[in-house]
Amino acid sequence: MTKEQFLNDQYVSGFIQWLRDKLSNFTHSYYNQKEKEEWQCTSFYDACHKYKWGGLNWEENNALLESYAKRLKASIRNNDNEACQDACLDILKWGGVIRENQERIKAQTNLVNYLMKAEEVLTRDSLDIKDEIIIMNSGFTKIYSLYINDFIIYDSRVGAALCYLVKLYCIEQKQGGVPSSLKFAYGDARNPEVNRNPNSDIYKFSKLDRGKIHIECNLKANWLLKEVLNFPECQFKDMRSLEAALFMIGYAIPKEQEQQTLKTYRIMKLAEALSLRADLQKRISQLEVRLKNNARIQEGEEPAEDPRGLMDELNNNLNDLETLIFRINRTNMATLAEGTSLTEMIAKKDILALRISVLRSVTQSATGSLERYSANEIRYVRTINVADLQKEIDSYSKQLRELDVKIQQLNWLTELI
Repeated sequence: MTKEQFLNDQYVSGFIQWLRDKLSNFTHSYYNQKEKEEWQCTSFYDACHKYKWGGLNWEENNALLESYAKRLKASIRNNDNEACQDACLDILKWGGVIRENQERIKAQTNLVNYLMKAEEVLTRDSLDIKDEIIIMNSGFTKIYSLYINDFIIYDSRVGAALCYLVKLYCIEQKQGGVPSSLKFAYGDARNPEVNRNPNSDIYKFSKLDRGKIHIECNLKANWLLKEVLNFPECQFKDMRSLEAALFMIGYAIPKEQEQQTLKTYRIMKLAEALSLRADLQKRISQLEVRLKNNARIQEGEEPAEDPRGLMDELNNNLNDLETLIFRINRTNMATLAEGTSLTEMIAKKDILALRISVLRSVTQSATGSLERYSANEIRYVRTINVADLQKEIDSYSKQLRELDVKIQQLNWLTELI
């Protein structure tokens, strides 16, 4: 498959557009086992801003990578194998993958020539690399990315993020499985408590290998993310920033979730979404109570439920609710009936209900007893015509009933955007 064929694939082009729309509105959260803290983002830009690796933030790491790239490119340009080896080892050390790759680097008798050959193969705009000997793993992808233009670091975290995003896209598009063109691969985390496995009964992805699968995934990711970056409204200035966002998102992804979280992404009627919203709100209230009950215990005792687990569940439900509310509001704005949006109808319904409530309250005050117990007491008189006011209330009530029926019909006919 060539780059052109890949990008023209209907599923790939559809996913690219979907991903562009998610850049500024994507919620994700997890518990970072290493840092012992909650991490969450509200967009891809927010994820990049919250990037952290080796105790350094995004700006510090990016500056470090630029210095490595400068050294590596200079060594290749000058045909300096010793300087090239030093730069590569520093890159591997930065990435935490030097132990498994140090010997591979030192085994290259002419490292500069190897990297130049690798660049030639990896920039052919084709996945046909059957007869080429290219070393590929989470370490070498870092090296390639620092001297080859528009080449991302494709490691287990970036792979997990891409698989998870493809899975969400397939669910939303009602795909019966993962299209072959979008079958990216992931890698497991070293910590077994951190999940990076996106697989479910319906949507399945393969694991990264140390060869063909990894190379193909890296190349497809390069091409795909470059197209996302070319979107006029994309705020990322380079591939490295978008890659950083994926890296942070892919630290941990939800486990098998057809049951709940992914419901917020699937195709459903608006009425179903409203029911799911109520269910999420109820579940959040219950989690609040359970957290309060386990927030403080007597010294020496164990909580009935793990507060950290409850907090993770709360964050997931809050993220789901945010996504669902956004989709509901977007659908209400886009749904028209006789030239009037569903949002306008809901606003009119709310005001009608409020108007009826106020007028009924006024009517009750006006119809109270006006009797006097003696001639000396102050006399009260009505300033409004109760009968006329009641007619207004009846008219508004009829409008409210008719409008409510129309809204309910639209809720069951309209698919959530």
